[in-house]
Amino acid sequence: MDAFRAAKEQNAFIFWNHPGWDRQQPDTTRWFDEHTKLLEQGMMHGIEVVNGQYYPEAHRWCMEKNLTLIGVSDVHQPLQTHYASGKRRALTLVFARSRTAEAIHEALKERRTAILFGEDVIGEEKYLKELFENALEWKMEKVNNTVTFTVKNNSDLTFHLKKSNHNTRLVYFRNFTVRPRSIHTFSVTLQDNITGGDVNFIVENFIVQPNEGMKYTVKIN
Repeated sequence: MDAFRAAKEQNAFIFWNHPGWDRQQPDTTRWFDEHTKLLEQGMMHGIEVVNGQYYPEAHRWCMEKNLTLIGVSDVHQPLQTHYASGKRRALTLVFARSRTAEAIHEALKERRTAILFGEDVIGEEKYLKELFENALEWKMEKVNNTVTFTVKNNSDLTFHLKKSNHNTRLVYFRNFTVRPRSIHTFSVTLQDNITGGDVNFIVENFIVQPNEGMKYTVKIN
């Protein structure tokens, strides 16, 4: 505790490493009394939600206890791992106001982060929605009872879309993937003389709740 108090006095950002590490917690990922004490005394600010693997329990704790989401690879010897072959490591995306250490520190303290893990992005919906909307350009063309959407992805992110609950008179994709730096099209058929409606889907790899993707709607007017 003395070490934590010293770190707090220096205004450190303190986070809990690999809460689901099987050598440390072989049966289940648990929250201990020590973590409650640290949190109550302002000496824990975040948790590694991803540390080589995704910990949904840690994701839930971050949401419940207002802690910052952190993602790392924890690679000790990178040349001896699959990352050496070019696979993307887990990263923490920090939404800082400028490219300075002070701005990054402020963003971490204010919980303005998301995690990039393979093709998954994990974080608060308000940040992931901004990423989604700024990455994609949507164009809509309506001819008779068919609406064609052209989707341009200006980012290096992949988006996995899955149809969700909707008006069944709108017929569209079951699953649809938008690849990085690409242009895709898909069609929506309007049946029974309807003129518009909501195209509802889940961005499955944008994780906004433990193991749950982000809901999104594109409207046809």
